[in-house]
Amino acid sequence: MGVMSRLRAVVTVVAVAAAVVTGVVVGQAQAQNCQPYGAIGGYWQSADAGSGWLGSCTNDENSVPGGRVEAFVGGAVYWSPQTDTHSAKGAIRAYFNSMGATSSFLGLPLIDETPTPTRFGAFNHFQGGSIYWSPATGAHEVHGAIRDSWAGQSWERDWLGFPTSDEYTASGGRRSDFQGGSIVWDSSNGAISFVRSGTAAVSTPPSGSTVGARALAAARTKIGAPYVWGGNGPNVFDCSGLTSWAYRQVGVTIPRVAEDQARAGSYVSRDNLQAGDLVFFYNPISHVGIYDGNGNVVNAPDVGQNVKVTPMQYLSYTTARRYS
Repeated sequence: MGVMSRLRAVVTVVAVAAAVVTGVVVGQAQAQNCQPYGAIGGYWQSADAGSGWLGSCTNDENSVPGGRVEAFVGGAVYWSPQTDTHSAKGAIRAYFNSMGATSSFLGLPLIDETPTPTRFGAFNHFQGGSIYWSPATGAHEVHGAIRDSWAGQSWERDWLGFPTSDEYTASGGRRSDFQGGSIVWDSSNGAISFVRSGTAAVSTPPSGSTVGARALAAARTKIGAPYVWGGNGPNVFDCSGLTSWAYRQVGVTIPRVAEDQARAGSYVSRDNLQAGDLVFFYNPISHVGIYDGNGNVVNAPDVGQNVKVTPMQYLSYTTARRYS
C-alpha cells in the first residue's frame, strides 16, 4: 500500500470513529434529529421501533388539522383524542397525501392499513371516507352515501369489486366507478342507483306513493345493516324481519316469517311485479326480498352479510305477493 493510500485509510478510520462517538452513523442520522414520544412514540415502540416496518423517524411530531402526525421511513403515524393512534403506509399513504392528507375531507385514519379479506388488496378507513387499493385498480377514495351503499353490497367482496375511480360529478349528482359497475347518487332526492358494467341502472329510486313504494324506501334506508337470524330491526335483520319492518314503517302489519308472508297479500305474477312487492325464493320458501322495480330485491341475504341490493337472476324465484 502506498503512502497516500495508507493516509486515506487512516483518515477514513478516524472519520468513522468520530462518527460513532458522536452517534452520527449511516442509517441512524435521521433518527438522531427526531425522537418519537407520547402516543405516537408508544405506537412506534410497539411496532419494534427503528428495527420494525416503520423504521426511523424522518421529522419531529407536528400538528395537523385535528391531531398530530410523525413521519417515518416506512409510513406515518397519526394521533388525535377522537381517533387514537393509527398509521398509513405505501400506496394508500401516497394517495392520501396527494389528496391533501388530513387537510382533505378524509381527515384522520380510524384504523391501520388492513388487508382485504377475500381479494388481494388493502384499505384504510378515515373520518370522512375510505381509501381502497389493489394491484389491478390502484388506490381510490370512496365516501358518503356511495360508500355506504357499496358497504351494503359487501364492499369489494361482491359484484362491484374494488373502486376504479374517485367519486366524481355526474349528470344529476355524483358517481363512483368500480370493477363490476358504478354507484350513482342523485342530488335531487338522495337516491342511489346501481349500474352494472355494460347495462342500464339496475336499482333506481321508488316512484309514486303506493304502500309498496314507501315500504321499499324504508327498506333502502337499512342497506348496510348486518344480518342477524331473528333480527326484527331497527339495526339488525333477517330476510323476513327486514320486509315486515319495512311495511310496519308505512302502517301495514304483515306476517313475520317468509313462508307466512307468501300466503298473505295478493298474488302477483313475475311479469307484473312493481316496486315494493315481496318476492319469495327457493322451494320450500326460505328467503324474501322487496322488489326494487328493476329486476333486483333489497334483502338481508345471510349470516356474515349486510342488507343489500341483489339481482334476482342470482336467486331461485318462486312467487310474489303485493300488500296494500
